[in-house]
Parts: sequence; structure tokens; C-alpha cells
Amino acid sequence: MKKMNERGSTIVTGIVIVLIIFIILGTALAIATSYQKRAINEHARKQAYLNGISVIETIAGQINNSEELFLPSNNYTDRKITDVQLPNGHAGEISAVIKYDNNDKNIIYIQVTSIYNHQTEEIQLTLMKQSGQWKKVTYSKIGDEYNHENE
Repeated sequence: MKKMNERGSTIVTGIVIVLIIFIILGTALAIATSYQKRAINEHARKQAYLNGISVIETIAGQINNSEELFLPSNNYTDRKITDVQLPNGHAGEISAVIKYDNNDKNIIYIQVTSIYNHQTEEIQLTLMKQSGQWKKVTYSKIGDEYNHENE
């Protein structure tokens, strides 16, 4: 019986195994990078949301303390607050708009756009005047109209 020449087969087998390991490691690295980017973007989105909520809460509190400073001058104009500065050097761009409801003078909307690390969140707080005080009704996305029938 003639024996086949098997010299060099160990090198070929070793190279194939190393290539398979590189493919597995490359795939794992790509997946890990994707998860890291997603986590960074989600963190930035949450921070933008929290910054926006903080600004909305501050404006709502100021409206109840001294409403004439923050309310629009009439039902047809919006009060714009641009370049809101956050304390302690927190980064991000925040702007706010306060406006009356088109149909009801006792409803106002505080709309905040917050940008943090290229992630944008747009939040709206609806306030309703009851017994001389502005009460928080609901948080929503910017542009959602308040509907009494939803209560």
C-alpha cells in the first residue's frame, strides 16, 4: 500500500484554526462596538430627556410664583426662552416655548427642546389654570393638543 504525502498538513490546519479564531474575534468585536455605541446614544437621549424635564419643572414653578414674567403677553404670541444654561457646567442645548392653547386661555403648554450629545428630546408639559393656580396636567411630545375628553 502506498502512503500519501502528508507533510505540511499541520501548517495548513494551524492556519485554518487561526483564521477561524480571527473571524470569531472580529465578529465579537463588531458586536461589542455596536452595543457600546447604542449604550452611549441611549445615555445621551436619557440625559437630554432629564435636562428637558428639569427645565420644564423650573419654568412651571416660576409660572406659579410670578406668572407675568413667563407667560406670553397675549393668546397669539409665544414666549420663547433660548439658550437655557444648566448649572454645574452640564452640557447641552436647551430652548423653551411657552404658549396658550388655541381654544382655551386657561391651558398653556411649556415646550422644551433639549439636545445632548447629538440626541434630541422634545417634551411638552400641559398646565391648566384651576382656582388661580397653574396645575400640571400631562407630559407629552411637542405638538400634542390637550383634550378634556381624555380625562
